[in-house]
Amino acid sequence: LITNPKITFLDEPTSGLDTGAAYTTIAILQQLTQQNRSVLCTIHQPSSEIFQLFHQAIFLVAGQVVYHGPPSGIRPHFAALDQICPEDYNPSDFVMFMIQMNDDEVNNKLATAWSSSSNRRALQENFEVTELPSIPKRKGFAIELIELSKREVQNTIRDKATLGARFGSTIFLMVLYAIVFFRIGSTDATENFLVDRESYDIQSHMGALTTMGIAGMFGSAQPLLLTFASERPVFMREKASNLYGSVPYFLSKTAVEFPLLVTTQLLSWLIAYWAMGMQGNFFLLWLGTTLIAMAAASTALMVACMVADAKQAMEAAPA
Repeated sequence: LITNPKITFLDEPTSGLDTGAAYTTIAILQQLTQQNRSVLCTIHQPSSEIFQLFHQAIFLVAGQVVYHGPPSGIRPHFAALDQICPEDYNPSDFVMFMIQMNDDEVNNKLATAWSSSSNRRALQENFEVTELPSIPKRKGFAIELIELSKREVQNTIRDKATLGARFGSTIFLMVLYAIVFFRIGSTDATENFLVDRESYDIQSHMGALTTMGIAGMFGSAQPLLLTFASERPVFMREKASNLYGSVPYFLSKTAVEFPLLVTTQLLSWLIAYWAMGMQGNFFLLWLGTTLIAMAAASTALMVACMVADAKQAMEAAPA
């Protein structure tokens, strides 16, 4: 309502309200129609007072219209079809109960009677055909990619809680792994600082490397699994409006995600490399876990695209 829309769609706006609050709500919506705005809504069992506030009522059964017109026209229309609505009945309750109790054959006859009625023809004569605005043209791949990347950077910087949790969890886990695998890669059998061992153990060394790879994989996958579910409806809506394409959108996410992955993996190895006593090339180890993290992030994004919420994404993601 803040944006002053020309057409407002509402799904049962009176649900959960008492009679007085429901009447006030519909009365306010009726006032909006006096400002050259259209309001369409579904409503569940309206009272007689509420039902008379509507200018037009549409009754559907199995996708077919059995009546479309002012509430005051319900009684005479159905009376002409030998469906008499008693005077002390709410017309909306009468019609809803009738079409629910009728079999398909009777309801089809009611729909056919409406489609051939003079009231329907009168409604059609009053309709004005208005062409919908054309779908706006896209700005081009390069502009879309640049603007989407800017937005992705802004969203990432603004979400300080997620960013802090991401780096905080990385530091905590790396310190923990460094303690568990302290100096495990050292080949100096005489080293005894906080270590009590007789010889170099290659299996423990490989266990430390595997742990670092798994940490990089899950550390990059989980943020996307948890956050993309909330971004997905926005992406679907904007893509349907032809604001941009899928390729620049996902490329922009990749462009912003890549520096984060590189930074988190660099931070991981700066903490763990010397503490674990690793002997391999620092940059090759950094590159290896970064590539693993990129593959995991891409898989996580693919999984998040296929499900509706973060819970399903976490359950569907391959371990």
